[in-house]
Amino acid sequence: MSGIVSLLFCGITLKHYAYYNMSRRTQLTTKFIFQILAQLSENFIFIYLGLTLFVETNLEFKPLFIMVTLVGICGARCLSVFPLSKAINYIIRLRARRKGRPDAADELPWHYQAMLYWAGLRGAVGVALAAGLQGANGWALRATVLVVVVLIGGLFLLAGRATEQPQTRVEKVVALGNLS
Repeated sequence: MSGIVSLLFCGITLKHYAYYNMSRRTQLTTKFIFQILAQLSENFIFIYLGLTLFVETNLEFKPLFIMVTLVGICGARCLSVFPLSKAINYIIRLRARRKGRPDAADELPWHYQAMLYWAGLRGAVGVALAAGLQGANGWALRATVLVVVVLIGGLFLLAGRATEQPQTRVEKVVALGNLS
């Protein structure tokens, strides 16, 4: 088993068993620390990708290849996410009708499907895989992967910022000393 999968299942197990045995104060502290670490890690990865894109001198940029790759990735993602989501919603509604509840809500509403579509198109895994490409076209393939990941990451970031809801309620501030 790979290290990433091992860490994933270790985290799931610890969340299930250890998290609920902590005090409320420790739960909040742990939650915030891991949120900060996740955000810092993601920032580091995208800074690294952006710097590599503009600093690497051996990359070969082929705009047609980049555009075809971008369209191909978006098309393949569209053809996988939306039909599978529709099938899941159909099965959920069918089960609900059999139980006598004809007005069951969709398990995956449209905005969840759009999130699934965009969330799978960004990340450092593709760049890490492309870094190992060898051969005559290795530099062109690396450049294509970098441009596609940076473009889609930027679009995802802009789309997420545009759909954020403004804060309309004020949360009560509680001192951490009073939580235990």
